[in-house]
Amino acid sequence: MNKLAVLTCIILLPVISFASSSQIQTYNSFTKLEQGTSDGVSLSSEGELRLSPRIETVFESQETFIWDIVSAADGTIYFSAGNQGLIYRILKSGDIDTLCKLDEIQIHALVTDRHNNVYAASSPNGKVYKIDRNGNISVVFDPPDTYIWDLTFDKSNNLFVATGDSGAIYQITANGKSSLFYMSTESHIRALNWDNSGNLIAGSMGNGYVYRISPAGKAYIIYDSDLREIHQIEVTSDGTIYAAGLGRTTPVSPVGPTPPKEEEKKEANKENENNEIPGVYVLDEIEIEAPSLTAGLRVSAESGIFKIDPNGMIRNIWDEAREPVQSIALKSGGTLIVGTGKNGKLFSYDSSNKKVLITGFQQAQISSLYFDKTDQTILMATANLGTVYRMTEKTRSVGQYQSEVFDSYSISNWGSISWEYDCPDGCDIKFYSRTGNTKEPNNTWSDWSVSYHNSEGSKITNPNARFFQWKAELSSRKNDSSPIIKKVNISYVQENVEPIIHQITIHPQGEFYQHPQQNFEYEGPSYGEDVMESKNNSSANDRSSDYMGRKLARKGYRTVSWQATDDNNDKLLYDIYLKLTSTENWKLLVSHWPVSFISWDTYRFPDGVYQIKLVTTDSLANPIDQAKTTERISNTFEIDNSGPQISEIELQTKDNLINVKFKVTDRFNPIQDLLYSIDGNKWKRVFPTDKIFDTRNEYFEIQDSFIKDGSTHSLMFKAIDLVFNLGFAHRYFEE
Repeated sequence: MNKLAVLTCIILLPVISFASSSQIQTYNSFTKLEQGTSDGVSLSSEGELRLSPRIETVFESQETFIWDIVSAADGTIYFSAGNQGLIYRILKSGDIDTLCKLDEIQIHALVTDRHNNVYAASSPNGKVYKIDRNGNISVVFDPPDTYIWDLTFDKSNNLFVATGDSGAIYQITANGKSSLFYMSTESHIRALNWDNSGNLIAGSMGNGYVYRISPAGKAYIIYDSDLREIHQIEVTSDGTIYAAGLGRTTPVSPVGPTPPKEEEKKEANKENENNEIPGVYVLDEIEIEAPSLTAGLRVSAESGIFKIDPNGMIRNIWDEAREPVQSIALKSGGTLIVGTGKNGKLFSYDSSNKKVLITGFQQAQISSLYFDKTDQTILMATANLGTVYRMTEKTRSVGQYQSEVFDSYSISNWGSISWEYDCPDGCDIKFYSRTGNTKEPNNTWSDWSVSYHNSEGSKITNPNARFFQWKAELSSRKNDSSPIIKKVNISYVQENVEPIIHQITIHPQGEFYQHPQQNFEYEGPSYGEDVMESKNNSSANDRSSDYMGRKLARKGYRTVSWQATDDNNDKLLYDIYLKLTSTENWKLLVSHWPVSFISWDTYRFPDGVYQIKLVTTDSLANPIDQAKTTERISNTFEIDNSGPQISEIELQTKDNLINVKFKVTDRFNPIQDLLYSIDGNKWKRVFPTDKIFDTRNEYFEIQDSFIKDGSTHSLMFKAIDLVFNLGFAHRYFEE
């Protein structure tokens, strides 16, 4: 092929370096692994997977939710459930029965005294009941308040009661005498606990205060949170306070086990709007109606756990924006257990704030957590349906983690799976994989592969597909050890697909673009040669090279730009060809062009009608035998560097007047201006006889005067076409 040796307007461009399209997807962070699902596998904040603590099902109820759960010193577990005032007990033997049925609808709080009696707080007709082990019931306190949210005993066996909607705290002495202990300015006191100095720590709803109240009833706000309510408080042995809160809230009407009538809804809404009286409520985006136990309000995902150090330092240690905190419990070693109220996840935080996602539950909410000091285990209750679990210190013997579905965005050839791990004696890890072409796995996906055993790299045996998923099975024959998965790598290569040229744009003649980061020069490689190295040595993958930069005017230059994409995200190179439409042969303008536009000097080409052929390839990122090529031909355009022709001049004179008729013609572009000059005087403009410049053929007539001096006179014409090409003509005339 004969290469067209043409001087171009070349923008100096980066050195082209070859790159592989092989890619590796790595799983070694909490953020990425949290998107998967687990059964008996915990995830640490360092992104490590290990067997979770053993969680045993203690009781499965037929109630929709469980309000509160406690244990007594004799090992009996008590919990309140549903909207029928039921309190159940689980004896140390494992037998389960109904302790009692109260006349109230909801039992929000339970507590036991040193004699193994149970105290229950009811709503919406707030009362405190005492129930002995035989199920005998007595009312020990009947305040004017509508709601009772929490109960706690001090060391002297005095009972303290948190209420709403007056926001009061009452004290009931061991001999049954009741009195107002503290009246807050908040509408509800939601949570109570004790510090080591005998001060009562309380959380409120309204402004989300955390109070420290002395034994004499003197209150001090130790934290004004940015959340609406503080609904649970735990205090460590060194005086550190953990306060769980929830944020932006909107009152809703109370919801019971059966939908209320329309008139009841209206009345309840009116009451809530005026008084912000809470009822049972559900979390946003949860379809099943179930309580979240946070003062009867619909709660956003905004929540927090505030850690208040003994020195007054306060930090929000909760960073799970989509997981509202539902319940917390403190183990004797200082580890905080956290249950969420949206996806039913269980977390732990140690004293250094290291986080572990212990496990998830099918139930939507972990409604209550309780640390059972009798056997150092965590009791937990879930909603939908209400179930009681116990988490022990022993490690599960087997667990499974399943990754989120990974989208490679194209049919891919899956390479190998490898992992980094620790595996003590008696432990084992097995990996499996599957592939498919739907976002959600279904029966069109491949079966799970046979287990992989080579941690340094096992060949993935699933067929090529767009989506990929892996799972790991962890096992241990010991109660106190677990294998640990630290990192998982998945390698793959997308099947190469052809690039797509979406459009080719021909810019107006004279429009020129200079790359913003390069030094423009008028010299450069001849067409057909490789692109020269950039003076600033910027990377070939610099996406700014596709930006056309500043637009300038350069007479005779022509710019062509295009839009091309590659579904594999491969870097594209372009060969650009040019030809006259009247000929058959394409001439190579430039090869291996790395950006999506080009400006060149058209003075090197004869006038005529042309087309551009753009050929793009992804060969830079693929082996030669796998590279794909696409081409597209532009619409026609003109190269017009010749000026208009002035012809058919008819000139007559009379006295000192001249009359001239003539025609102006351009081959490709309309005429846009005509000027004339007599005897070298100032140029004068004249319009066509039809009074408008709009065609390639225009007729003119000039009538003007000249100075008679007995000499020969000159008449000059200057015609300008739409792309500013100039055409000249002249005539001499005698007086």
